Amino acid sequence: MPWNNMPSHIKDTLKMEERPSARDRREVIRLVAAEILAVCQNPKKKHLNEIARKMVLAYPKSFKDVIEGDVVGSGYDSLAKQLQCRVDNYQRTQPMIAQSGVDEKSRRRKTEYGCVSPDLVPGNLEVQQKKKEELKKMFENNDQDKKKIEMLMFDTFASQRRDVVDEEDTQTMKAEWPYLFHTTGLKTHFWKLTGVQMDEEFYETMTSKFERILHFFKCQVREKGSHAAELLHDIHSANSSKDPSGAVLMLLLHFKEEERHMFVHVEDTCVSSEVRQENLPSTPCIVVCGDSPLTATGFMVAIDQVVVMERIPTLTNAVVNMFMMYYVMNIDYPAEICTTLEFLQRCIFRINPDHGTKVEKKGKRKRLAVNPRVLSLISKISEYDWME
Repeated sequence: MPWNNMPSHIKDTLKMEERPSARDRREVIRLVAAEILAVCQNPKKKHLNEIARKMVLAYPKSFKDVIEGDVVGSGYDSLAKQLQCRVDNYQRTQPMIAQSGVDEKSRRRKTEYGCVSPDLVPGNLEVQQKKKEELKKMFENNDQDKKKIEMLMFDTFASQRRDVVDEEDTQTMKAEWPYLFHTTGLKTHFWKLTGVQMDEEFYETMTSKFERILHFFKCQVREKGSHAAELLHDIHSANSSKDPSGAVLMLLLHFKEEERHMFVHVEDTCVSSEVRQENLPSTPCIVVCGDSPLTATGFMVAIDQVVVMERIPTLTNAVVNMFMMYYVMNIDYPAEICTTLEFLQRCIFRINPDHGTKVEKKGKRKRLAVNPRVLSLISKISEYDWME
């Protein structure tokens, strides 16, 4: 690494374990890329990834992709992307250089993306069936024994996954596994599947991150009367309940993704049986009982145009339940809101695979393991944290 060739102020920044400014970071990329191209004018992606990894190992506090202390992806995806862009720009000016294809590892099956326990082998089918029937009976009797529900959901996890992967329709799943669409059962399955536990510590961390995101956007918005400024004002005005999950609306706006693909509005007195199915998307969405997610009287969650959870009191709970459904029900992120969902995945739910993707495939457009726009926002927030 050409650390000794760096300008003195950049060397001082790295020595003090601070994050370089965006301008200084580009200078680092330029110098490192120049050293690479002096040795090999057609480096492969795997070589650039290894160099980015070693840069992060040398100066983790200056270069690692983190937000609120959580590593995003491999931790060096943004450096690797910048190096690749620099090399690509150089190669565009060198038409005689032969471009060799990059051999990529095959993607993980989408059923395993972000999962620590995608177990599909039920074991003793007779025992599994008995426990499944016990769960159905408990639900019919409105049994709220949380510990027993969790235990039985854990024990029948493999059977649940088998039915999900076999693509049983939502109505059938709701009838066969009713607690899978109940907060306790849903969280238990999600925990077993991804290793992420929806406990008190998670909610405290999530709240802190949402507050940080809102504070970042507040400091970025300069133009009064802009859509972003008005939305921030609405979030602040409606935040009497200390629910900062309005940050999701800011993320949608920042990534230029439309709310209607995540939120469907109904009358504030509407119940699940009155929701018109034709107005619902097939992917998980939040049904908002009111004119705005910030002032709604309640929420519901729908999948496959079927309301599966109702009487959700807060936007935070609605966002959490909706997101868990993408993993529990094995559903790809729709392209229309994929960037916002991946940001939530990596920065809020701390699910950080460095291979594969959960974004639905549309056309011939290449799908990247980590969305560059997610990495860009994370870098800006990290830089803002250091500057504050």
